[in-house]
Amino acid sequence: MALRTLRSTARAYRTARTTSACFASEPTQKPDQRGYMPPNPAHGTLYPTVQELTEPRTSVLLECNDNPGALHEILKYFWKYDINITHIESRPSKNESFEFFVDFHATPNAATTSALLDNLKKETRRMLVLDARNVPWFPRHVSDLDVVANRILDAGTDLESDHPGFNDPVYRERRVGLAENAMNHRFGNPIPHISYSEDELATWKAVYERLETLLSSYACSEYLKILPMMKQHCGYSADNIPHGGSS
Repeated sequence: MALRTLRSTARAYRTARTTSACFASEPTQKPDQRGYMPPNPAHGTLYPTVQELTEPRTSVLLECNDNPGALHEILKYFWKYDINITHIESRPSKNESFEFFVDFHATPNAATTSALLDNLKKETRRMLVLDARNVPWFPRHVSDLDVVANRILDAGTDLESDHPGFNDPVYRERRVGLAENAMNHRFGNPIPHISYSEDELATWKAVYERLETLLSSYACSEYLKILPMMKQHCGYSADNIPHGGSS
């Protein structure tokens, strides 16, 4: 079988219509200057490359009838105008319809983009071109935290003079140890167990018991729903500070 590398999903779709083939993106294994690191392909998801994030992009919201082949009828226009889709999400809507959020490489005022949008408008119940968004980088997979941990954790050198622990050498030493544990951890490895002191456990207990008296009045319904499961499965209690790995 001959393998071909295609530069867009539109070309892949066109080729797949006439041949039996399988297409996959080749992930970049090195982080970029912002600290972005693609996840393990075994997770089944590949995130945008640096090139995808910097090219012109348009986003649309499409509402379609909930019929077999509805998505195919939309995608064929991206193939027709050779426009590459970078991201697509779907969710059920009211009135027996589905909504699709689609990001694609295109300049909004380009002729091919206008032609595409005209066809999509005819093919859907509703089409909305979304405003351009300048979204800062953020972790999209837990493994991304391995790359940025050293940017958000500090061992104590950044403490301001008015910080309660500024002149406390015991606190500063403890802060160093906890920060190093977090920065040295890598996704997929066992989460290290922290041995908390009696003073730390007593502080946790005092705060825990005080907050428990306030939950019924101030906690959201989602928190109240999940709290029993946290107690059952995560060792969440007044006498134990829970760990990610084990209680």
